[in-house]
Amino acid sequence: MILPLLAAPFVAALGVWLVRYLRSVAATIAALAALTVAFLALYGIDTAPFIVLGRTLALDAATRVHLAVPMVLLAITMASSARLPERDTAWPLAFAGIGLIILSLAIQNILLGTLILQSGLVVLAMLIPLRSDDPTPINLRALLILVMAGILLSTAAWLIEHPAAGTEAIPEYMGPVALIAGYGVILGAFPFFVWKLPIYRTESSIARTMFGVVLPHLLLVRIIGLQMGELAPAGDMLAIILLNVGIATFIVGCIGALVQRSVSGLLGYMAISELGVVLMGLGSDTMATRALGMTHLIQRGMAIVAMSMGVAILRHSFASDHLSDLRGAFRRAPLASLGILLAGFSLAGLPPLAGFVTRFALYRIIAIENLQWAIALAVIGLAPAWAMVRLAITAFQVTPVPGSQQEPVWPGAWVLVMGLVTLAWGLVPQALAHLPANWASLLYGLTGFGN
Repeated sequence: MILPLLAAPFVAALGVWLVRYLRSVAATIAALAALTVAFLALYGIDTAPFIVLGRTLALDAATRVHLAVPMVLLAITMASSARLPERDTAWPLAFAGIGLIILSLAIQNILLGTLILQSGLVVLAMLIPLRSDDPTPINLRALLILVMAGILLSTAAWLIEHPAAGTEAIPEYMGPVALIAGYGVILGAFPFFVWKLPIYRTESSIARTMFGVVLPHLLLVRIIGLQMGELAPAGDMLAIILLNVGIATFIVGCIGALVQRSVSGLLGYMAISELGVVLMGLGSDTMATRALGMTHLIQRGMAIVAMSMGVAILRHSFASDHLSDLRGAFRRAPLASLGILLAGFSLAGLPPLAGFVTRFALYRIIAIENLQWAIALAVIGLAPAWAMVRLAITAFQVTPVPGSQQEPVWPGAWVLVMGLVTLAWGLVPQALAHLPANWASLLYGLTGFGN
């Protein structure tokens, strides 16, 4: 039944709020709760819809499987959050936001679902911690952006649900295009990436994971589902939009990463560039490239979580994540440093890591249509790798920065494990094929959509 899945995040929010001042207890409960949501999403993939107050609540099989992936990554983030800088309210706010977003995906009414999604985004904006040196609060700026995106989404949903408005003044494709634009703002795709970058520089690993991994994953799965339904009238146009926005996002992210002087800044731009890779895959509008895009999304999420936790560890050990302050990082934080490098080079698309496999496959598909573009994207894609090389040179210097301290072991171990997973996945790219047949099919091919 779908009700336990819908209720679990709100129950978790209440539970961790009650014990929020007992950090170790709250972090443990939060991690277990996130795993519980993942389990409930995977269990009973063919659960029948539930009707309440005349509204149908249902999640298709593919959405359930792809909900479980970011929830597992969030569980890892929360498991280490007791030892890293995090506000006491971060755990309950994260679950409250997740609960509303899942509900928005489950309700079979695009306008009502959009309104519930807006509520979830407002809650998530409260996750973003304030910086004392910032005259304009980041969370206020994010809230304003998300509210404007919500208004755009609501307008688009109304246009889609009232096709009679499709006249010469309001063409049929206006609703779908406006809907994609609203999602683009929330995702931080070009040209809306600017508002999202400061979130990666905050102190909260949970905020980075929510905005960088959980939210993009769920919204992109949602977009794929809508492409076969409400967005179908503008199918060809939307594919072109996704492809070109993906290319622009990729280029901006790669060039931005090249000039960064902090690990958090590097993470922000690489997360943006990899979002571009995913959008290129989804915009190519074939089952093969769509599968590549979603597979890359999973790899991207794992690497972002590893680097995000690594940033928090570096700030704990060096009181900074600026490259000039990380001399000797490998001696003070060997686990986190190695995990960050593995995850970062995966995000940069270097072999033999996971990010290279899907990137290279996508380059080959693009080359069939336009060889010059494929070569140009491959060359531009090397920019983040050079930035990671600069980080590696600094980290492996012999003499650590005076006053630095040793890393917390367990969070560092989690970072290293996820970095090693990106390496193993790159060495064995067919790993997903060994999952149970129905889950592997949904993760790779998204064959569950539209059934």
